[in-house]
Formats: sequence, C-alpha cells, structure tokens
Amino acid sequence: MASPGVVAGVVAGILAVLLLAGVTFATGLVGMGFAEGALILVILLVVLGGLVVTVAAVVHALVRDDLAGVQRLAWLAIVVFVPFGALVYLLLGRRRTAAMFRDVAAPAAGSSPGSPR
Repeated sequence: MASPGVVAGVVAGILAVLLLAGVTFATGLVGMGFAEGALILVILLVVLGGLVVTVAAVVHALVRDDLAGVQRLAWLAIVVFVPFGALVYLLLGRRRTAAMFRDVAAPAAGSSPGSPR
C-alpha cells in the first residue's frame, strides 16, 4: 500500500488539474495553453497557501498559553507586517520565543503595575 503522503500528492495533483480545467472553462480562456494555465494555478496556490499559513500563525499565537501580552503582540506584529513573518513564527518555536523575550516577564499575581516588588 502507498504511503499517505504519496496518496495525498496524487489526489492534490488530480484536483489541481481539474481546478485548472474548471478555471479555464469558467473564464473563457479555453485557448490558453496548459503552461500558462499551470502558471496561473501555481501563483493562485502560492497566494492561498500564504494566506492559510498567516491565518494559522495568528490563531496559534492567540491561543498559546506561554506568551505574555507583550510577546503575543510582538509575534502578531511580526506575522502580519513582516514578509514571511508567519513562516518565521512557525519555524522558531517555543524555546526560541522564551530566549528572545526573556527580559519581558509576565506580571506577578496580585501585584499592581505601580507597586514595588
């Protein structure tokens, strides 16, 4: 039996060809060659993939329990405003986040911002 990755790749390839055929038919670009249609499909898939990765990074940053408020805001700004920021966020991981923001500590329970520690 084939591995799940191979099966997923074959299914994705078949869906990509069907999507390309549907797009060319729906837009009336039937005379367009396969190479041009494939290029348009690849560009569309890259844009949609980037959007999915960005949304996944934002959701992940919002639900993480180990991030303080400042850390969460910093990562959200990186994800949204920096090109490839979502990939940076997803590839760095938790240990790197803790090392980068070690000087920003969560406030102690029961202490107000103006009270000395």
